[in-house]
Amino acid sequence: MIDFTKLRDACEDPYNLLSSKDGTELFLREWRPTQLSATSFLIFHGITAHSGLYSMIGKHLSEMGYSTYGLDLRGHGLSTGPRGDYSSKDKLIEDLQVALDFIRSKHEKIVLIGHSLGVVISAIIANQFPEQVDGLILLSAARKVRDGAYSKRAVTTTVKILFLSIIKPYKPVIHY
Repeated sequence: MIDFTKLRDACEDPYNLLSSKDGTELFLREWRPTQLSATSFLIFHGITAHSGLYSMIGKHLSEMGYSTYGLDLRGHGLSTGPRGDYSSKDKLIEDLQVALDFIRSKHEKIVLIGHSLGVVISAIIANQFPEQVDGLILLSAARKVRDGAYSKRAVTTTVKILFLSIIKPYKPVIHY
């Protein structure tokens, strides 16, 4: 079992714990400027990632005077929930709304930064809640890859990845 309290206590960045509608704890990392700004940035990570990986950009934006947040999606990073999984798109949207409401209560404007899977999430928010989005920065959006563009993994490697991701969800499954 993952001890989220211990891991969160080790976090060097300020953070907020938001409660989703079903009680899942959503970890919202925060990079604070010296003075509260009207415009904020909300970073959405890629698949299998977490907000801590975006510290470099979060710190840089806060040094420029912008309040910057990074949401660990349900089941990722320091948020609770089944590791790496969303049971439905509706749950995802509910979680995103909780984060948006929290940030909107402190700032006039929210600019979304999405990387990889975060691009899809940013697009969903911009489409469903356009009045809540003041800007989009989309980085490395996933797209369909043509056959032959990369070598396919052997079936044994795929089985190993699936098996290890279930029994050891907190450890890297494959090293490049």
